[in-house]
This record gives sequence, C-alpha cells and structure tokens, in this order.
Amino acid sequence: ANNVVVNGQSGAPTQNGTITFQPDNTHPSLLYYSCEFHQYMGYHVNVVDGYCTEDLTNRSAGIYTVIVTDGNGCTATAQYTLNEPAPVSLSAIITDESCGLQNGSIDLIVSGGTAPYSICWDTTNTTDGTQYAVTFGPKSLAHPLFGQGSSQGYIINGIEGKELYLTKGVQYFFNVMTTNHPFRITTDIEGGSANNVVINGQTGAPTQLGTVTFRPDNSHPSLLYYSCEFHQYMGYNVNIVDGFCSQNLLNRNAGNYTVIVTDANGCTASANYIINQVPVVSEICNNGLDDDCNGTIDDGCPVTLNLKVFLEGYYLGNGQLQPVLFNNNLTNDLSLCDTITIELHDAFAPYAISQSINAVVRTDGTAAIILPFAVFSQSYFIVIRHRNSIETWSKTPILFDSFVKNFDFTN
Repeated sequence: ANNVVVNGQSGAPTQNGTITFQPDNTHPSLLYYSCEFHQYMGYHVNVVDGYCTEDLTNRSAGIYTVIVTDGNGCTATAQYTLNEPAPVSLSAIITDESCGLQNGSIDLIVSGGTAPYSICWDTTNTTDGTQYAVTFGPKSLAHPLFGQGSSQGYIINGIEGKELYLTKGVQYFFNVMTTNHPFRITTDIEGGSANNVVINGQTGAPTQLGTVTFRPDNSHPSLLYYSCEFHQYMGYNVNIVDGFCSQNLLNRNAGNYTVIVTDANGCTASANYIINQVPVVSEICNNGLDDDCNGTIDDGCPVTLNLKVFLEGYYLGNGQLQPVLFNNNLTNDLSLCDTITIELHDAFAPYAISQSINAVVRTDGTAAIILPFAVFSQSYFIVIRHRNSIETWSKTPILFDSFVKNFDFTN
C-alpha cells in the first residue's frame, strides 16, 4: 500500500470504480501503474508536457484533449474528436459491348475519401488484366532476342518475349513458375547477375516459384525490363505508361479494365471491371434491335399489312359488310365477310406481281395479311382482287417502311 501518488489522484486504489489523475509539474516525469496486492502487474506512466499552441494542424484522426489556464490559474478542459474520411470506395455501371461495335462502357461511381479525385484506367491490358503467368521455354524466331544470350526465354501469358505496357499506379501480379530462372524487373535488359533489380514498387523478386508484384509510378523511367538473375537475354521490355485519365470509359471493346483512383489526401483505391461481349442470338422480331449482329434490325421478321376495304355488292352501310361466308354455310363466325386476293405489284413497269396472298375480310372491312421480310423497305402497288368486285389498285406505290403497315381503301 506504499508509494501511492496522492497529489492529483483520487479513487485509488480500487478494484471496481473510477480513478482520476491529473498530472502537473509536481510529479516526476516517470510514474507507474501497479497492483496493491501483487508485484509487477503494471508498467510506465510517462508524465510529459503537452503541445502548447492554440491550434492543431496536420494531425491524424483521433481524440484530442486540451487544457487552458488563464492568468489567475483558472482552467478549462475540453475534448475534441478529429475524424478520418471514409475510405475511397468504387462501384460501376457496366454496359456490355454488342455486335463487335466497340459500344461498351463503364460508368465509374466514386465515394468516400476527399475530392477532387485523380482517376486513371489501364486500357492497354484488356486481355490480361493485372495477372501474368510467367513460364519459360526454348526461344524461337518469334522471340525478339532470339540468338542472344540464353537459348531459353520467358513466356508471359503464352507469348514468348512479350512486350509489356504497365500503367502507373496499377499493381500487377507475375505468377512465376520458372525453375532455375529467377524472374525480376530490372533496369538492365541483359540480366545474368544480381544487379540492377528495381527496388521501388517491386516485391517478391527475384523468384523462381512465387509471385512478384510491381506497381509502377512516376519515379520509374519509361522503359524497364524483365530478365533472369542467372541467364542473359531471357526477357524483354517493360514500358511504363500513363493511364487513360477519365472517370468513365465510353465506346470500348469487350475486355478487362483496371482503374486506380487517388483522392486529394493521396488515399487510393483500385478496382477491376469486365466489359463482356453480348452473345449473338437469333433475331427477335419487332424489338428494334439487331439481335443477330448482321447489321439489319429485325431482319427476317414478317411484315403485317392491315387493310380496310368494302367489297362491292356486300356493303350494308355504317361500315359493315354482309357475313357472306356464314350465309353460305362456310363458317359459323358471323364476323367474317369473304375471301380476297392481295397482290403486291412492282412500282415500275411492267408492274410485275411480287407477292400474291389470300386473306379473309371481316364484316367491319378489315383484313390482316402477313407478308415476308423481303417486302420491308420496298415500294409496291397494293391490288385487291375479289370475284364480285372490280380489281382495285392503290393510287401510288406504297412504301413498306415499318413492320406494321396500314392502308385504307375506303378513304
């Protein structure tokens, strides 16, 4: 029970309760917290001077306590919390590419952090993304360094001597499987020694079996190399390039796109998004889309011709025709009048017949005729033939400029 600090401390010792302590200039710079019953349970209590200025600047997030003493020794104490912005967060709305038209897009949404944001995309590695498989094999004539140094060469994502284009700020992963050929990124294309390895931004190198990561930035020259620590001229160029610095990607091919976002405080976030190729399908009629990607909307779809015609001798007035087929015991449907033949004649002499189709006219004078896709965007005279009527032609050729065409002979 000895050595308890009395000045400035209250409530001690206690097992269940609150102890308060206000250090001042009467206390030594080093005190301790300990147990009254057992030895060496606590540790140091350093009594230090505070940061004696009115305003705090350039501080990390945290809880800050201030004590103010006036000329009479009166004091006031307050506590303030300095919060940290939410981490930079990324999401996106993706529109896939259709029909190889380079019409895919990524609408990037950035939240958190502190604006303004710097946003750059890797639009070069749309096939590989940020992942590279590194193996090796005998050099062929396709290797850019064929005939120099080692007879073996690195193969990256199935391509020997692949020239790399890496975007600043993006982290790349080289998954290395190269027994006896330690892979690394260097400032020296030759290789064959432990020298010239790039330290800044690279981890895990050199390695024969493992993952090397590399994040290029403005400190790197525009041209580096990948090479083997043991053998000469196994690798090739690593080009360090600026990204495509825009928030959204428009008019893009299907592929793998990586974005790096940096806020005003230097906090970063990265994400990878894939624009897919919309599968080509059979044409879906009347949806206004080129579903089979052949350059024609709704091709192969039938065209509907809606006619209105009153037949000679059958008109009862008030827009109604006699139910001739019913009267002749040919149908039980009182809404049907009689059959007609519809002909489409070419718009130019000799006005040959292009289509001839039989249809039934209803007692309200309407008839719906299904025509083949071949008539779409073509012009024809429409001709009506009926056994009890005079052959009737449209006054002018009619352009079939939609998949549903209406024509009224009664006007």
